[in-house]
Amino acid sequence: MARKSRRQSVIAQKETVTQEKVFKTGLYVRLSIEDVRDRKDSDSIENQTYLLKQFVEERPFLQIYSIYTDNGEKGTNFDRPEFNRLMDDVKAGRVNCIVVKDLSRFGRDYLETGNYLEKIFPFLGVRFISINDNYDSFNPENSNEGLIISLKNLLNDVYTKDISKKIISTFRERQSKGEFLGAHVPYGYSRPDDGTYKLVVDEEAALVIRQIYQWKVEGLSDTAIARRLNDMGIPSPSKYKYLKGEWKNARYNNNIWQRQAIKAITENEVYLGHKIYGKIQASLYEGKRKSRVPRDEWTIIENDHEPIIDQETFDIVHARRLEVYKEFTERLEQNKHFENTENIFKDIAICGDCKCKLVRRRRIKNDELYYYFSCTTYETNSGYKCTRKHIVETDMIKAVYAAIRSQIDMVASVDDILRKVNSDASYENRKDNLANEIRKVKAQIERLPSLRSSLYDDYIEQLLTEQEYLYAKIKYEKDEVALKDRLNELLLQQKKYDQTYSYENQWLSSFRAFRDEKELTKEMVAALIETVELYADRSIQINFKFKDEYEELLDYLNTIEDEVKPDEQECLSSYVH
Repeated sequence: MARKSRRQSVIAQKETVTQEKVFKTGLYVRLSIEDVRDRKDSDSIENQTYLLKQFVEERPFLQIYSIYTDNGEKGTNFDRPEFNRLMDDVKAGRVNCIVVKDLSRFGRDYLETGNYLEKIFPFLGVRFISINDNYDSFNPENSNEGLIISLKNLLNDVYTKDISKKIISTFRERQSKGEFLGAHVPYGYSRPDDGTYKLVVDEEAALVIRQIYQWKVEGLSDTAIARRLNDMGIPSPSKYKYLKGEWKNARYNNNIWQRQAIKAITENEVYLGHKIYGKIQASLYEGKRKSRVPRDEWTIIENDHEPIIDQETFDIVHARRLEVYKEFTERLEQNKHFENTENIFKDIAICGDCKCKLVRRRRIKNDELYYYFSCTTYETNSGYKCTRKHIVETDMIKAVYAAIRSQIDMVASVDDILRKVNSDASYENRKDNLANEIRKVKAQIERLPSLRSSLYDDYIEQLLTEQEYLYAKIKYEKDEVALKDRLNELLLQQKKYDQTYSYENQWLSSFRAFRDEKELTKEMVAALIETVELYADRSIQINFKFKDEYEELLDYLNTIEDEVKPDEQECLSSYVH
């Protein structure tokens, strides 16, 4: 009885100890623009990162997958580069735990932060830990802290809006007096050394601006001017500021002249000597998102500083731009009887070189409308990035439809072969053997706790030496790992028999659904195609969905060729080999 009692006590003790789950952890660090200007040392990027690392290192159940750092990003805006990367990793299952210093580092928008904590993360099964708030979403002790967390979110939100109101009020007052230069001084000017608010002409850049206006007077297009400046090796405005040390990020060193920059320069009245505020406005406390505002709402202080362009030249350029716009609107009016068709390749057609989305444009020739796709990277960078490529939409439609029909024909052939193979007795034998082995492995795993318990009892009763006990214990542990790995392999194989090697294979069922379609539709493209890549020679590469399911099925059929009749083998080999 004593032996039995000891065994039961050991088993009972084991059942109370649960193996703690290991979480793939993302450390999220944020420093806002305001924090950068006047931050506490405890909120610095380095100190936040150190604090989070120390926290994780003390908890073996947390394993760092990656660190996500948004430097200079506002907490009220959740569209942040590193936060988006974090959420991509969460959705892909690479991260299932997020650790932050406090809730304000995660976000200061009350509703959006609450949405993540109360809905999104619980739905995705993501653990959320806020160190300074002593909050852990997986801790049962936090079950009654929802109100406290919501209150902290609200306080963060109110604090941010209060700061927003004070900052905007101060900016508007200073703008009305001309006592504010903004974060970035316009290209062609520099900040004065005496601390005043008058813009100072940067003669090196001013020469470029005058040349741009002269070319516009001569009738050159924005694109032609951008290309000429790039050919001459003249730094773009952002690269110029980087080379002068005004902007620090090295990515600006790769920027080139683009037509948008030429358009902005030749429309900016700052070069007439006027200081202009309020072209783009945003107000958190008023609930206004960043947006462009009408000219009559701008704050304009005329004759504030030395002009670079005279009024006559500016008016000529402005008049020509209006003329071009008038011609454009007249063409639109003449062609308004042409109805636009839907772009069925939206977000799917991409450049084969730069991988950017292709833009769909329309052209009217001989009173006939047609569409074509081209690379925006090449166009917007005046041919200095990527290569020129375009394809008429009808040609792309024909090529894609032909490729889909080819896949559908292949599906029909594989369907016939699969139906015959899976109706054979050997197929059922393989499934039965697999199910039997799964049962055996599960039984072996279930026996291990009892064997370990008996082993411990034998050690207590001195039937085994300590060395023998430790050796056997380690062996059982290794056996358990090996058995569980084997079980996972078998279950995966069983899943393949049920889902991949069957008539319900996703590749088969997806293409089979469109076998009666006589033309390409938006639904077909969305359901069957990942991307269509266009190259400079107008060739296209179609990347179909369910590639893994397709390859696994054909590999399976290839391994059982001896069960396939000679005529079916010939058909199968055309797909497999």
